[in-house]
Amino acid sequence: MKLLTSRCSPTGLLGLTLLLVAVFALLTGCSTVPQEADRLHQSGQYEQAYQLLSDAARLKPDDSRLRAALLRQRELSINRLATQAQLALSSNRLDQAGALIAKLEAMDGQHPRVAALRTEFERQQRHQQWLSQAREAEQQGRLDGARDLLGKVLAEAPGHPEARSAMLRLRERTAPPAPLTTLGAEYRKPVTLEFRDAPLRSVIEGLGRTTGVNFVFDKDVRPEAKVSVYLKDVSVDEALRVILATQQLQRKLLNERTVLIYPGTQAKAREHEELVTRNFYLVNADVKQAQTLVRSIAKTRDIFVDERLNLLVVRDTPAVVQLVERLIAGLDLPDPEVVLEVEVMELASNRLDELGIQWPEQVK
Repeated sequence: MKLLTSRCSPTGLLGLTLLLVAVFALLTGCSTVPQEADRLHQSGQYEQAYQLLSDAARLKPDDSRLRAALLRQRELSINRLATQAQLALSSNRLDQAGALIAKLEAMDGQHPRVAALRTEFERQQRHQQWLSQAREAEQQGRLDGARDLLGKVLAEAPGHPEARSAMLRLRERTAPPAPLTTLGAEYRKPVTLEFRDAPLRSVIEGLGRTTGVNFVFDKDVRPEAKVSVYLKDVSVDEALRVILATQQLQRKLLNERTVLIYPGTQAKAREHEELVTRNFYLVNADVKQAQTLVRSIAKTRDIFVDERLNLLVVRDTPAVVQLVERLIAGLDLPDPEVVLEVEVMELASNRLDELGIQWPEQVK
């Protein structure tokens, strides 16, 4: 006679053990199965508790008590595991969340909460893939491709912190250079000027020949205006500031050695400022609220609002537009969500009837 042997996996051994427990419970009485399932549930073995009741109900499908206990255990187990899966997704622990969702689908793949968790899990997987591709594109210098991938993430999750910070970093990298405020180091040597009732053009030309700095006049500057100035051992910037202040003029550095001189009027200041335009599509914040914030903090006047698209268009200097970007990023955030774990408990009103002697219901 031959002895047949086989190997069983740990999962198969567990299922076989639960099946044997269910068969034993049917032979000795079904009342022990719900108690054993409750014990497993209290110890955190939710799948085992559900499997035990499922096997027992399958062996005895006409037992209403087992059927009710099975349905109750399924809801309790799904609620417990779904809460753990939701916390794992909130903490970006996708491996743990995926394992928990697989357990939930084994219990009831059609349950609405399980389906919602699966959708959220797949969405976060897409975001992780797009973020990884965006980081790789940024490292390779493909900034436009990285910006497109980050835009796809923010279109589905506007409050995604990693995508927001990465997008802000890209915008800072691709932002136009800040305007120059001082001349190059080689053009900052001290100078001495002595002019009395000299034409402005002659004073500026003398300063240019001495320092090597180029000067350009706006068409509305009066070069014949008289200038009297006595300066000794001052920097080029300081000398130019004094001369322009006496004539109500302003300057703009075109490069490290070229200066534009223009009338110090508000209209001319706006004309010679370097302006950029940026569109902001708000997802969570109200566009009117954003407009008020930008006007009060950034002092921007050129603002267009489209309430239908929740769109804010800003036109200002690069520095001001960068400030507006930070203000919008801090304002356009989703409302915080709170996850509550609720457990429904069944209370029996006939507990007193169970006290005392339990008389048999039938005589064999």
